[in-house]
Amino acid sequence: MKVMVPLAQGLEEIEAVTIIDVLRRAGLTVHTASLEPGPVEGSHGITLEADYTLSELKASDYECLALPGGMPGSENLSKSAALADWIRDIHGRGGYLAAVCAAPMVLGGAGVLKGRTVTCYPGFETYCTGAAITGAPVEVDGAIEISHLEMDVADAGSRRYRRLQVGHDACFLSRVGRRSSAISRMY
Repeated sequence: MKVMVPLAQGLEEIEAVTIIDVLRRAGLTVHTASLEPGPVEGSHGITLEADYTLSELKASDYECLALPGGMPGSENLSKSAALADWIRDIHGRGGYLAAVCAAPMVLGGAGVLKGRTVTCYPGFETYCTGAAITGAPVEVDGAIEISHLEMDVADAGSRRYRRLQVGHDACFLSRVGRRSSAISRMY
């Protein structure tokens, strides 16, 4: 399975790095893509270098898109028309979408949350247009999975690594199998 993690200026570093690290350790092909050329500075001053720019990649080559949150990173991701097209493409093909913290606003802006049950960081509910918001730590609705706090991502990292079975039958996120905690369903 190929996963793309988009990186935007102002992202939450712990969310981005945890997603990338855990999935790569599990043997998944994970590429990062910045919205524009050059380094990406996170909301806490840590600089990341993406593998590619978004324009260098094709959505059709990926089965999953995982969005780190943070502000203004999520807002910057939501302003990208190209990323919204990626989201709709992957969603339309039955691929997997994941978002953390404020990043559900990006999925909401792309129009893929209508009729879904989701969660998000408190205060970002209005961006999840048409969705039922629960406030739970993690929500899974079909191929869309969302965690509302960065600590959920970090806390579940080592458990995710041990439980992931790489292969097409053991897909990304909760498709891997039943977990003992809701938090570990995220990645």
